[in-house]
Formats: sequence, structure tokens, C-alpha cells
Amino acid sequence: MVNPAIASNDLFTNITSRTGINYTNKQRDFIDFNIQKLLPHKFTQYSPGIAVGDINGDGLDDFVVGGSPGNSPVMFLQKPNGTFSTDTLLKSNEAIKKKSDDRVFFF
Repeated sequence: MVNPAIASNDLFTNITSRTGINYTNKQRDFIDFNIQKLLPHKFTQYSPGIAVGDINGDGLDDFVVGGSPGNSPVMFLQKPNGTFSTDTLLKSNEAIKKKSDDRVFFF
């Protein structure tokens, strides 16, 4: 009998190795409950925020990953061959001054 929890016809294919992306989010461990004991969960675990759009107007989807305090958001620009180039949005001396997570809000 086939295990129903394991899909036999995948809808998605993992192409991470073909994109050229080697990114790890830098997040500091912060215990929100030490500041506000009545929180239902740790809001700091919802980072990083990600926004998708055509940043440079070339018709390809690009995306930005928000940064944690002291770290710059990172911009990923898609190339026609499906790989991505990366660049930070803040210089290192500006990122050090950043005191909060970057969030994406929908209205």
C-alpha cells in the first residue's frame, strides 16, 4: 500500500542548486516573552520578510529578503538564464545602526 502522506506526482521541483543562490539568514535569538509576557507567540520568529517584484524593469521576478537588526536587506536580481545576482541594500556601516527587523506589510 502507498503511503498517502508522500506525494507520487510532485507539483514542484527543487531547483535551488541551479539558481546560484547561497544565502543564509542571520537572525539573533531574542526571547519576546522577557519583554511582553502575554504575547501568544514569539513575533521575532516571523522573520525574514520577503517581497517579490520586478526591481530593475527587465521583466523577470526579483526579490528582496529583509534583514535582522544589524544586517542589511538583500536584493536578488534574476538573470535571463534563471540564476540570481545578489546585492545588499545598505552599506555595512549603515546596517550596523539598524535596530529592528525588516517586515513586509500587506494592506
